[in-house]
Amino acid sequence: MPFLDWFLPCFYAFAACLGFCVPFNIRGLGAVICSLGGGLAWLVYLIAGPLTGYHDLMQYFWAAVFLSAYSEGMARVRKCPVTGYMLVAFLPLVPGAGIYNMMEYALNGDTERFLSTGMHTLSIAGALAVGVLVAVSAIANLLGTYMIRPVVNSLISGSMDTLLQGIALTVGIYVVGGLCAFGY
Repeated sequence: MPFLDWFLPCFYAFAACLGFCVPFNIRGLGAVICSLGGGLAWLVYLIAGPLTGYHDLMQYFWAAVFLSAYSEGMARVRKCPVTGYMLVAFLPLVPGAGIYNMMEYALNGDTERFLSTGMHTLSIAGALAVGVLVAVSAIANLLGTYMIRPVVNSLISGSMDTLLQGIALTVGIYVVGGLCAFGY
């Protein structure tokens, strides 16, 4: 894939996000950081294509995971609410064309295409939501806000058995959550 095939879509995503910073009243460095998140999320979407066999739901999922982690990180570094970073940077990933086409098919009475497009659009929205949930819960665990606490407590006490049990519990929770997210 030539360089411009990778660069231009990311640049367009960056520019679109930069334009949406105006109505959300995000200025200066914050606007650049939000827009950079949108461009990088689209790059992750493009990179995930060959890695997932161009399965678009998985591409959206991995882009959402990256963007959530990016937004959480930038919010903590800049001491700003994470919502501002997510709102603007998620705009390139929103399935707007699918929503538009779904409504057009509904108004034209094409029920089969309406349902097909609607299910795919809702699947994309679900992949984005699950990606956000996975990233946010993983960051919360890494920061020790809930499930990782048994591991941290066992490190403090020095008990190797308790440490291994805490790690096994945390890994088990992640595995079950991941399997549920992918429908197993």
